[in-house]
This record gives sequence, C-alpha cells and structure tokens, in this order.
Amino acid sequence: MGTYLGATALVGLFRNSGTRPQSDVLGRVKPFPVVELFSTCCTRKLRLMTRVSVKKYCFCLLACLAIAAQSVTVPARAGTRAFDVAPHSHALIEWWYANAHFTSAKGHRLAVVVSFFKTGNGSTPFTGSLAVPVGHYLIVGVTDLTARSHKYYSYADHNMVRQLALIAPLIAMKSGNDPTTLQLVKSVMAGQIPPPSRFIDGDATIAPAPLSIHYGSAASLDESPATHEMRLQFKTDGGGAYDLYFAAERPIMAVGGSGETGFTNPTDMYYFSTTHCAVHGTVRIGGHLIDISSGLGWYDHQWGSSWGVENDGWDWLGIQLNDGRDILAYRQRHLDTGGIGVTAATTMSPSGKLTVETKAQLTPIAGGAWTSPHTSITYPLSWTLVLPGQNVRFIVTPDVKDQEVRVLAGGRAIWEGACTVTGKGIRGVAFLELVGYSKHENMSTK
Repeated sequence: MGTYLGATALVGLFRNSGTRPQSDVLGRVKPFPVVELFSTCCTRKLRLMTRVSVKKYCFCLLACLAIAAQSVTVPARAGTRAFDVAPHSHALIEWWYANAHFTSAKGHRLAVVVSFFKTGNGSTPFTGSLAVPVGHYLIVGVTDLTARSHKYYSYADHNMVRQLALIAPLIAMKSGNDPTTLQLVKSVMAGQIPPPSRFIDGDATIAPAPLSIHYGSAASLDESPATHEMRLQFKTDGGGAYDLYFAAERPIMAVGGSGETGFTNPTDMYYFSTTHCAVHGTVRIGGHLIDISSGLGWYDHQWGSSWGVENDGWDWLGIQLNDGRDILAYRQRHLDTGGIGVTAATTMSPSGKLTVETKAQLTPIAGGAWTSPHTSITYPLSWTLVLPGQNVRFIVTPDVKDQEVRVLAGGRAIWEGACTVTGKGIRGVAFLELVGYSKHENMSTK
C-alpha cells in the first residue's frame, strides 16, 4: 500500500467544490478560521473538553463533509506514464513509494524505504475564506542488514500540521485518552510538530512530465525524461546521503489487473507498481562514499479519494523472488470487528505477465509477534502467504524486528521493514507493512 499516513481521516475535508486556497500578498496560504478558533479553544481547554462537546463538533463537521463529497477526477488513461506515474492534481490522497535492497562494493548490505505523501487538493467543501492548503509528509527508513539496526525519519510541512489541527478533535475523540496521541493533538493545535517528527526544511514541490518531487533538502525523486530511470536521493543524520538510481526491468504492474483498488468502490483508489528495478548509485556513511555493487528496487504510486475507510487497517507485502517473480499481496482488516476483508495478490512473471489471485491467504504465524519497547504496540512479524492458483506457499520473516516507524497521525506508529522470503526451493526479499495495531484503534492481530 505504500506507507500509511493515517490520512484517510483527512481526505473528506478536501472534496473538490471549486474553492481554491487563498494567499496573502507574500503568497503564503492564509490560515483558515476553524483552525484559529480551535487553536485558541483547544490549547487552553483540551483537557476540559467533554466527549459530548467533541461528538457535537464531529457530527457537524462530518455532516458538512458528507454534503460536499464527490468522486475523484482522474486524467489520462491507464497504461500511460501520465496516468501511472505522474501526479494527479484532483486526488485527495496521493503517494509515491520506493524501497530497495542493495549491497556495497565492500559487501555491506542495506535496505531502504521512502514514501512521499500529498494530502488534499487545495479545495474545500466550504465557501468564503476557509481554504485548506495541500499538505506534504515524508517517511524515510534505513535498515542496516549487516549491523542489524534500523533508523527512521518522519517529516511534515506546515500545511500538513494545519490539516491535522483541523481534525484534532476527531483524533482526540478516537484516542481513548492515549497520552501520545493527545500530545500530538496539543502540538498541532499550537502549530508545532511533536518529536520524533520534524518540519521539512524548505518547500515541498511536485511537478509532472518528467516527475520531479522535492521535499526540502530531506528527499527527492526525479524521473529521467530519456530513460524513465528514477533517481532517489535522501539524507540521514550524521552526514549520511543516499543517491540511488532505479532502472525498471519490467512493465508497470496494474495492481489487481486494472489498478483499481478502492475497498468501498474500486475507483476510489488507483495503484500502479514498478516491481523490479536494477539499483545502482552511491551511499555516504560516516564520511565515506560507498559504491553500490548490486541492488534490487521497487517503486509505486497510489492516489484517489481514500484507499480504505476509517475503520480499516491493512497488511501489505512486496516480494521479489530469486526466480524473477514479483508479488504484491495485501489483506484488509476491519478494526471494529477484527474480521478480515479483502485479501488479494498480484504476481508479475519475468516476462511481464500478470496473475491475479483473489483467494490468496496472508496469515500471521503463531508465536511470531513482537512488542515494541517504544510504543508497546504488538505486531505480527512472521507470515505465511499461500497462492492457491499457483500452488505455492511462502514464509516471510523480518530481517530486523525493530523496524517500527512512529508516524504523524492518530495511529501513532506502523511497522515497515525488510524481510526474507522462503519457499520450496526458492528465496527472496520483501518489504512488509503493518498498519493499525495500536491498542486504542481496537485492532486485532488475527
């Protein structure tokens, strides 16, 4: 699914009604009155807010959003880079995701994952001076497979914080008095960002044809107009710098066969993946510039109105096998009941042929759970993937258990990390994403 921001609660605020953000004479987006009102009220009286008062606010807000809701407009057509890769200005939620496993010339093994998020489309269901600017969020994860360690980084721009401030009472109501989430609410109402997240140090820009995404100096993703090779660059603490090139060796995968993956309505979300890329480039660690001798990468793109619904979590796998097959599998979890919804897998052969399995089985292995010492969230880290149509069964295990990422959202944290895949006479690498396991979200680990 790419990486989850918790933005499905935000997208209803940005249903297109034709109203564009208003700017002052310096080109800065004007603050909208609702955020100013609640910044004054909630920062002073957050602890005094009753569940009744919050529910009344939420009811009024959601009523307005329901009236304003409409479908997303999508340009171009599937099978073109203008559709599959380029940004979609009307999308209410959109992200670009990349991961890679690679080895340095000296045999050092690393895995990285980067996600660029865009939330909102600059429109609002309200009229007048209320304008909701487009927000940007960035997650970077680096797993040192040789040293068996993991670091992550979470960045947001000021517009993202403004968006969260607008729905702060909703987040507070769902938090169940979780202190970490209430601290998030208090911070965004004051226009601040709670650690470990940081502000993006500069402008966040996204340009099409060729795709060019720059989130300050933290990270960028640029497409070569001649070769369509993707260049991913990002920085880490201590002077670390990654400069990676992704050269696609397969066609783009339309996930599910059509690329339409919305849970409620198929066209709620579009999803296209480039699942098999040769990776080359350099890494700077500890003042030393290191060449990459071999690497395998993956990048994908999702956009639409909402990938799921408010009470959904998911488990996602991106697998690259040593026989050349790539597999994207996921399952939907209903947070209110703990039941399992959609489970599906799309396989791409070395020749580019797609096989879609709607009866795939993605199941946690008993005894494979891990409890985070940072958040006390328990994640199922060992999995079995069964594809009945291909008569295959795979075991997925984490390379490092602690690959948790604390996110700037009410869900507190996700698990997104590098894994090893084994099967009968076959091996591979994978990235596993687990969303929605914090206790106050009432999610199960079934």
